[in-house]
Amino acid sequence: LLAGLAACSGSGPAATGTLTRRLVGSGGSPPGYSTPFPGTVTLTGNGSVHQVNVGQDGHFTVTLAPGQYTAVGRSPSYIVNDVPGTCLASHGVQVSAESSTALDVLCQMK
Repeated sequence: LLAGLAACSGSGPAATGTLTRRLVGSGGSPPGYSTPFPGTVTLTGNGSVHQVNVGQDGHFTVTLAPGQYTAVGRSPSYIVNDVPGTCLASHGVQVSAESSTALDVLCQMK
């Protein structure tokens, strides 16, 4: 009877990982400090797209399936030629099951 119950129980929920950190403006006039930006971060990978809202403090956290993702940040605070621009993360990011990964999405300021 116990063997039958074990066979019917199925597997648990799929493992996920957490991606956290911030959307920031980096560089600019000396001394070139990082400035937190509100906006959104869009993560594309594993056949899916996730859009995360970013608060005034620039921080975001999202739970994702393990895999490779590309992050794109958008913020009304990032202006290029008088138009809100899109800033790309400097590289993709690998999210691993049952772990937390940090990624700063950098908007390069002039």
